[in-house]
Amino acid sequence: MKIAKVTALFLAGAVALAAKDKPETRWMVPVCMELTPSDSGLAIMKKAQIAAAAMFGEIGVRLVWHHPGSCPAGALRISLSYHTPADFHPGALAYASPYEGTHIVVFWDRVRVRVRESLLAAFTAHIVAHEITHVLQGVSHHSTTGLMKAYWVASDLATMATMPLPFTADDIDLIQRGMLRREGLAAAGER
Repeated sequence: MKIAKVTALFLAGAVALAAKDKPETRWMVPVCMELTPSDSGLAIMKKAQIAAAAMFGEIGVRLVWHHPGSCPAGALRISLSYHTPADFHPGALAYASPYEGTHIVVFWDRVRVRVRESLLAAFTAHIVAHEITHVLQGVSHHSTTGLMKAYWVASDLATMATMPLPFTADDIDLIQRGMLRREGLAAAGER
């Protein structure tokens, strides 16, 4: 299947999921993401942002994307690593600092060679959404199924090609608790 067709299928699936019985947006999360300089990488990252936003929209969280140059205070910050040392988080595609609450690093050099190009936008969206979830939850937690699995297998990748992996009920509960905690910290900082 051609790259554009697979990407269109995934994005259509993500948008369709976001449109059905979409819960009211309860939280807005500013996110600043460094974008890859190459034309193809930029298009992949933009598609990944749209898909990740649709995934969170399903659970009442709106991701608001900003350019790093205009990043608001308190925003999540996603950077890309282009030359990740082999001995740094071996095998990982990204990492978050959930207890710190802001920073995520995507090992773009590893991600872009892990899957075929037609799946790259969907795969990147899942990686970004997975790491954002860690930060929003404020804990290092993995589920046995769905988006927050520690390791995705071939069947997960096949699902990603046409629709987003879901959040489990526990994932959603942890996100909601984390968002309430973040609200409390923000309110305490305003006093």
